[in-house]
Amino acid sequence: MAAELDDRNPSRIAVAIERLSGHYPRMQRDTVAAREWAKDWLDDVGHMPPGVIEEACVEWRRSDEKWMPTPGQLLSKADRILTMRHAELRRAERLVDGTE
Repeated sequence: MAAELDDRNPSRIAVAIERLSGHYPRMQRDTVAAREWAKDWLDDVGHMPPGVIEEACVEWRRSDEKWMPTPGQLLSKADRILTMRHAELRRAERLVDGTE
């Protein structure tokens, strides 16, 4: 669990964002604009663990939203998920240490 929270894999995040974008109406972009769009997304959410971003994408996709989120909207979900995962990790560590 700790290793997953320390993981930083921009390729995995890029795949998650691209998959999510495929579920919503998309603007047509030339190759340069598409590359810049992807770079902006990675600049905004690339500091997060990929598993957290993937889970945030699933939550968004399963919601009643009809449009692709902004990076900030996705980060709002990801921050909540990351906080929960850190709490789960602390609890697991306390269980292993016998302090809980």
